[in-house]
Amino acid sequence: VKDVARAKVFAESPELRVVNNQPPAERISARRGIGRTLLTSFLILTLITVVLVAGISALISYQTAQTDAFARMGAVADLRQNSIENWVNSRLHDLQLLISDPTTSADFRTLLGTPNPTEAIQSITQRLNTTMLASDVFSRLFILDSSGTSVVSTDPELLGTQHTAQPYMRPLDNEAPYLSTLFVPSLNAYQIVVAIPIFNQGGFVIGVLVAESNVDQLSQ
Repeated sequence: VKDVARAKVFAESPELRVVNNQPPAERISARRGIGRTLLTSFLILTLITVVLVAGISALISYQTAQTDAFARMGAVADLRQNSIENWVNSRLHDLQLLISDPTTSADFRTLLGTPNPTEAIQSITQRLNTTMLASDVFSRLFILDSSGTSVVSTDPELLGTQHTAQPYMRPLDNEAPYLSTLFVPSLNAYQIVVAIPIFNQGGFVIGVLVAESNVDQLSQ
């Protein structure tokens, strides 16, 4: 009895009456239409889901690749910085070795502390030229006295020129090495400049030894 009642209620539902009241061919067509609608809706939802998943995956991949790229760039930058620091420290070490040599140090004191240091000039000029040829990293080497005048140089055009206003004269005041990059008009190029103070036997600064190296050396 209950089954009969349910069948009667189901048969009397508006939706089914609409379909049942139609001819058989139209009822089949209606059911197919409903099926196609459901299938289309399912496909659209599936496509939307696939697109969303693909988009989220692409975003995650991009962020991961970006993070990896930044990490690699940071590592390269650190490596490059360390390389530059090592190169500059090597140049500073070259000058310190030069100035600590007993014979050369004595010639420096003679050059900067006596009125006519002809022999010292010749000896130091030869030593600076030898240093340039041996290292092949310096553009030029020169010595400045306490007034900022170039008294010895591997570049003859620098002899007698004034450098008082140049920042590499600072070792005269602070007794510390100077390191920087400067544009040198006479060479029409940027140079890495390393300057160290020259002391007399009493421990007072009497001059500055300056070395210039082309910036291109850093890429070699």
